[in-house]
Amino acid sequence: MNQLLGVLMRFRQEPVAVTADIEQMFYALKVKDEHRRFLRFLWYENNNPAADIVTYQMTIHIFGNKPSPAVSISGLRKTAQEAEKQFGSDVRDLVENNFYIMNDVLKSLPTVEDTVNLLKRTRDMLATANIRLHKFASSSAEVLASFDQEELAPNLTVSDLSSKNEEAIQRTLGVCWDLKSDSFTFRVAASNNKPSTKRMVLSEVNGVYDLIGLAAPVVIKGQNASAGNDSRWRELG
Repeated sequence: MNQLLGVLMRFRQEPVAVTADIEQMFYALKVKDEHRRFLRFLWYENNNPAADIVTYQMTIHIFGNKPSPAVSISGLRKTAQEAEKQFGSDVRDLVENNFYIMNDVLKSLPTVEDTVNLLKRTRDMLATANIRLHKFASSSAEVLASFDQEELAPNLTVSDLSSKNEEAIQRTLGVCWDLKSDSFTFRVAASNNKPSTKRMVLSEVNGVYDLIGLAAPVVIKGQNASAGNDSRWRELG
């Protein structure tokens, strides 16, 4: 599995950044006939609560089964390996080095043309294995315009990048990505109505997901908000 920090760092290397997602990755892979007996469960016959309870077995991989992520990663890379001659070595490199877990891809390239070309070839390559790449998001309006609206991330349109009134924030591996400024940003929930306690301060500080450490100089220290020497407050860092 690729390291999360490495994926995020490579995502910031080039001017044109893009993310995408695989739709229901586990469901795209079938379970071998001889392995299905390990995925048995009890349920009402024909999904009728008035009927008898019978034994079913899964024919596809499911969430909660420990081997499912490893099987998905293996299947994804095997698809890219077998299709390398037809779709290109850069497609295989994208699949092997820029996917996190098995369904989120982050990539940056020098130009819009390179980005669109690589994404479309990757999408078509994965489609040969019944794997759908969708939910495209990019800091470039030209890249977004190259795909149908139903292929874009939910609630994202090309006009969002030019609109002054609309936000264009995407959640990218737990980090907030502002498409307009093409930068990582942070959001902290307002806590004006919460009591000023050490527990609240620690909760707010630990609630900021900052893998790269961009906000660390700001959030590692708690400051006494009241005058005088209040023994309830101490520096946190």
